[in-house]
Amino acid sequence: PSLGVVEIGGGPRRGGTTMVVADIPGLIPGASEGAGLGHRFLRHVERTRALLHLVTLDPAPERNPLDDYRAIRHELQAFEPLLAVRPEVLVLSKADLPEVREAYPELKEAFAREIGATLLLMSAATREGVDEVIDQLARVVLDRR
Repeated sequence: PSLGVVEIGGGPRRGGTTMVVADIPGLIPGASEGAGLGHRFLRHVERTRALLHLVTLDPAPERNPLDDYRAIRHELQAFEPLLAVRPEVLVLSKADLPEVREAYPELKEAFAREIGATLLLMSAATREGVDEVIDQLARVVLDRR
């Protein structure tokens, strides 16, 4: 995984704090049984206080963001049941793409209805929603410290 430090509330010099964020590549079906680099990636996930799950809108017609999310949750549960109850923040990424922006209201409703979760919207390219995501993740992480 790639590690980064995120400053919260202006960072320690301004009375805030920091949190370390680990970017762990996407898991594939079967990761909990060792497929791909599954066990190596999942061992890193075990060290986290919270999960930031980036949901993507794949152009392939057989792909569905909610199904993709459920597949990852299945792998987490199968590898270590405690991972499945770890707090998480869900984000639909690439908000700068028109098709993502168009799909967001329906996906937000589907995630709320089917799994009871709030789906945020963010674009790393334009930074839209990044502050909201960081704030939400910081609340979850700081509550667990």
